[in-house]
Formats: sequence, C-alpha cells, structure tokens
Amino acid sequence: MRTLRLIAHWTGRTLVMTLILGGLWGIAATLLARDGLERCNRIEIELQHLVHVNQEVSYQNNALTQRIEALGSDARVIEDIAREELGMIRSDETIYLFPPEFQQQYAALP
Repeated sequence: MRTLRLIAHWTGRTLVMTLILGGLWGIAATLLARDGLERCNRIEIELQHLVHVNQEVSYQNNALTQRIEALGSDARVIEDIAREELGMIRSDETIYLFPPEFQQQYAALP
C-alpha cells in the first residue's frame, strides 16, 4: 500500500514537472517563433531590396557593355563623345556662344 502511495506521489510530481516544463517550453517557443517571424520578414524585405539592386546593376552593366562594343565598332559614338565631353566640332562647323543673360531672356520662348 505504501509502495502504491509512493508511486502515485512520484507519478503526480512527474506529471506536474512535465506540465510546468511543457508550459515553459511553449512560452519559449512562442517568443522565439515571434522573433523568428519578424527576422524572417526582415530577411525577406532585404532579399527583395538586393534583388532590385542586382537588377539595376545588371541593367547598367548591359548598357556599359553595349557602349563599349559601340566604341569599338561605331564611329558615330566616338564622335558623339568627342562633341559632348571634349567640346570638339567638325572643321566645317561654327559655334556661336551667347551670354547667360541672352539664354535666360529667350529660354521661355517656344
């Protein structure tokens, strides 16, 4: 009889300890899951941003590749760069320079 009481006593304690540990585990899992979801969302947003940045860099890379290829094969591209960046003109062209006041005065005309 005493043995049965002892077994019942330990079984009850084990059950109580199991319930307490299970409750603590549940609380910890809930807290970790919430932080885990927030972290997952932050990582997803960062991933989307990086994909966007990667696409932009890819577009720029393609544009630069095309320009490099054009520099090697198209004389018009070289001429355009010489005109825009170096201010060069052809021998049969004339440049007219106007003072800034003139440009401001007539800039609004159609």
